[in-house]
Amino acid sequence: MTAFIMNMILATIWLMLRKNPSVSDFFVGFVIGFIVIIPFSKLLKGKKYTKRVLKITKFILIFLIEFIKSNLSVAYIILFVSKSKIKPVFFDYDIDGLNFIETVLLSYCITLTPGTISVKAIPDKNTLVVHCLDGRTLEKTKSRIDDNFKRNILGFTR
Repeated sequence: MTAFIMNMILATIWLMLRKNPSVSDFFVGFVIGFIVIIPFSKLLKGKKYTKRVLKITKFILIFLIEFIKSNLSVAYIILFVSKSKIKPVFFDYDIDGLNFIETVLLSYCITLTPGTISVKAIPDKNTLVVHCLDGRTLEKTKSRIDDNFKRNILGFTR
């Protein structure tokens, strides 16, 4: 907590040093403050804070890459794949061990990437019902959800 407070103080100082302060200046100050805090994270007892911020940043970057790749994939399917070859499918995705927040984040990530949408969560069975635009890539879709979303969400929530 000390590292976060120190980061906010550094961002505020950066903001006050600006001629015309804005929200983007505060964000830049926050990033600069974070970079300054990294070498001192052990001293500030903020090792956990720096790890979480780095993992959240990694998750956001991976999500943006997946978002772009999914958009391109859906555009390709719509433009170049014949209607008879597209096999939409519903499948169950295992969410065993995830808490409520992790499940919600995962379902939002699935829904926000084109080509897949989370339909509903079944808490009794620990499954998430997902619709996939192209069932021919079902295993690839499941592994992408595992590797890119679930693992990275668990990285910063636990």
